Amino acid sequence: MYSRLVMMGLECSFYTIAALPFLVYWAVRLFRKEGKDAWKLGAGFLVFAVYLCCVAAVTGLPSLQYLMFEPGLQMIPFYHLWTERGNNLLNIIMSVPAGILLPLIWKKYGSLKETAVFGFLLSLLIECSQMFCWRLTDVNDLIMNTLGAAVGWAVWRFLLRGRTLGVCKPSPWLAVAMVWAAAFFLEVFVSGFFWRWLYEPWFT
Repeated sequence: MYSRLVMMGLECSFYTIAALPFLVYWAVRLFRKEGKDAWKLGAGFLVFAVYLCCVAAVTGLPSLQYLMFEPGLQMIPFYHLWTERGNNLLNIIMSVPAGILLPLIWKKYGSLKETAVFGFLLSLLIECSQMFCWRLTDVNDLIMNTLGAAVGWAVWRFLLRGRTLGVCKPSPWLAVAMVWAAAFFLEVFVSGFFWRWLYEPWFT
């Protein structure tokens, strides 16, 4: 269990490092435009982007170097729901932070409907992306991820009492685009470099 958590932490770090060029470029442009108010936009946006990097590390996304269309599909809703309860629970938990962060950062997502729709669309993007990286595309994952976003929204509404930074821009979809671009073009080179750096000394 411990080693698995360490591996997930490393993978999350690789995706975050891969996304840094996009995030730094965006941050420079933001601070030039927004000035003293940029910290609010920047902090919320960067936290959400790091969360997306962790999601990418857990779910797996296609990369340019290993791109192949070999879809594995499970399109029957609630099929093996109980036997796969552990995986379903993890899918709910994975999406709870999105349901909390979206309304906490962006004013628009104070609506449950908007947050649930975002959770659904993000999960749909993940499931479609997995057709290109040897992962199973499962409709139950889509359902559980959407449910997790709704649960996260409820946590925000009732435990955080609806607090929000009130950010209107940039869109959280910009963070999604940056992380997906980093995963597709750069992550395999970042992870390859660090794995060689970690393991080569033991074999030389």
